[in-house]
Amino acid sequence: MKKKPAPPPEAAEHPYSAAMARHQNAQINVSFTRKSLQANVWQSVAIVILLFSNILFAWKAANPPQSVIASDNGRIIPIPTINDPVYSDADIIDYGARHIRQDFTLDFVHYREQINARQDSFSTAGFTFYYNALVKSNILSNVRDKKMNLSVLTSTGVVNSKGVLDNGAFAWRLQYPVTFRLTGQTSSLPPQNFILVMLVTRADPREKKDGLEVIQVVTREATAQ
Repeated sequence: MKKKPAPPPEAAEHPYSAAMARHQNAQINVSFTRKSLQANVWQSVAIVILLFSNILFAWKAANPPQSVIASDNGRIIPIPTINDPVYSDADIIDYGARHIRQDFTLDFVHYREQINARQDSFSTAGFTFYYNALVKSNILSNVRDKKMNLSVLTSTGVVNSKGVLDNGAFAWRLQYPVTFRLTGQTSSLPPQNFILVMLVTRADPREKKDGLEVIQVVTREATAQ
């Protein structure tokens, strides 16, 4: 008895279906990878923003705004930061002129106390500049050794420059023409004309009167170039 031959396999309805399926899977994988990459990028951006926010909050927590409580009604009044000028140029010029008159008004009896009393209005370095100005101009030796009294006449000052220093404090560089007069009990010296340059900066008002201090004083003869 003859066996019936096996029927031939049916031809695939879509001969490229397998290739198309692989292509579609590849497209899906590419799309998924692209979306994952975009998600990672945005996640990284969010992490960076969060990191900077945390740093900013930490800095603000470590550097809270300074404040004092007013004595009248207990209201909290913020203290201006030292990088804020607060004062006008005219105010600072007047401050500098008053400072000079107090710095260079000495008598031979009380000059030590008068000089030491000026320390609070200077920074440590500023007071050294002031003392050196008294020495280099021979004012101190005349007051001390020749028993003379010192007075000073100031002309209108000017603001040469202003701005924030490296330490964050706002500063003004002031210049004044000044005349020093040394008067003794029996004789007097001729008036001496100088150019005085003063560097004034903002300071913590809880430590320095008016929230200002002088950090540099330099004198030179008015005829010097």
